Amino acid sequence: MTRRKLFDNPRIQRLQAIMEAIGSGELQFPEFQRPYVWKDDQRLRLLDSILKGLPIGSILIWRTSARLALQKKLGNEPLPLQHSGGDQLFNYIIDGLQRLMTLYNALKVPHASQGADDGVRWPVFFDLDESLEEGDEQRFKLQPRRGKPESSWLPMSALFSPRELWIHQKEFISNGREDFANKAENLANLFKDYEIAVVPIVSDDLDLATISFERVNTQGTPMGQADMLRALTYGDGFDLREKFKAITESLAWPHLAEDVYVNTLKALIGHSIYSGGVARVVEQVRKNPGLIERLQSGIATAATFLQKHCGVYGEEALPYAYQLVALARAAANDCDLESAAEGLKTWFWATTYTEYLSQATDKQLRETFEHVEAVCQQQEPIPKDMNRKVIALERFFGKAVRSLARAHLLARQSLVDVHGSPVNGALLLARGTETWAALRPNQDKRHPGNRILVDPADARDTRAALFSQSTDLFGAANKLRAGHVLPDSGHTAYRDDTQLLQWRKERLDTLEGDFVKSLGLEYIVE
Repeated sequence: MTRRKLFDNPRIQRLQAIMEAIGSGELQFPEFQRPYVWKDDQRLRLLDSILKGLPIGSILIWRTSARLALQKKLGNEPLPLQHSGGDQLFNYIIDGLQRLMTLYNALKVPHASQGADDGVRWPVFFDLDESLEEGDEQRFKLQPRRGKPESSWLPMSALFSPRELWIHQKEFISNGREDFANKAENLANLFKDYEIAVVPIVSDDLDLATISFERVNTQGTPMGQADMLRALTYGDGFDLREKFKAITESLAWPHLAEDVYVNTLKALIGHSIYSGGVARVVEQVRKNPGLIERLQSGIATAATFLQKHCGVYGEEALPYAYQLVALARAAANDCDLESAAEGLKTWFWATTYTEYLSQATDKQLRETFEHVEAVCQQQEPIPKDMNRKVIALERFFGKAVRSLARAHLLARQSLVDVHGSPVNGALLLARGTETWAALRPNQDKRHPGNRILVDPADARDTRAALFSQSTDLFGAANKLRAGHVLPDSGHTAYRDDTQLLQWRKERLDTLEGDFVKSLGLEYIVE
């Protein structure tokens, strides 16, 4: 079997040939691939699908001369680290890791132990008391947590090992179960002859391969430009993901998507955000190690600015990731964000309330990055092409930018807990939409007056306190109500939920309108 014959063109391959290609190092798993995450029912269902002859999806391979770091283990099994030599090409698995890892561990690895380092139970057995023609995944069994497998259980690893299969068949025959021996032979043939489509991408074009990575979405584990960039720069003690992780940890932000780092790198080298591939980024990272230091400095400065001046303490509270990218690029290019804080704050909130960056093109993003640097030079913060009209919020939709802007308004109020102690609304907002609780859960949750900002653990007590008739001596109840933009106890609005939500919407519209007008924009209540 040669690599050119097997992987040059899309073709249907037998499962046994694919397993042998993995075992010999002919098929390789890049180090950046996702870890094994499949659960027991997924593993058994895959084996059942093969037994029934059902399709399990194609395997996507990148065939290239690019040398990537490889995974050392497949589950609990060491992998051969064979690399092509000379002018031969490598065959990297882009899509199919979970399926192939399951099949390789089940079919090719004779397991002596009852479990793997990652807690996944191997080996897998087939119960020969069950029918080959009828049944479901329950015909396949996992290694018992206690005791030994039943005498009718055949380890799946025997199917691709003639010697091991013959040992089991002889034992079955000696025990008077020739039917088990025949069934084991038939089971082995069904798995050996099962066919899978193998689709290669034969190219050294890094951007083409990256596009393929981005469009792969098997079992909900898509890969993207950050994965490819990391793979192509990995080595000699340099791991880009570790660099990104270190930057995020220095921010004290809960999370920051790796794509933000990739897009900031693109912005720093003047590369197109959407249409620009990673090949040029890889070239620049390799050529200019200081680029990562500039990235770190820019991201850190931008995040600090957003915390201090905009109440953004994490990505969940960030209306547009491109706002962070623009500020990071400016900071990395030696712009003084602090000296232009007022102008940049106006730019940030204006682009948020007008949804200026929604569906932005490459050209618009490039102009935005340039505009932010101009604002740092004390130029007009409002882009000339911005529509300055802002319509009052009519419906509250999840993570929609305008809804997030309203959540920021709630975070800026003087929030207290049920005991009257101050609450940092900005930190709550950084936790995401779980803190956007309904004021009246039995009413329309999309009503713009029906959301409060509160720790989910405190939501029930907070709602109870808001609607109590308490007029405590220290005024804690009314402070609580005021912080959530509600009237004092006894107000007529409390007689009817619909009336109360409308009262609150109008009050929030007034507060939001005053803020929007302070930005130099027009606020319209329809």
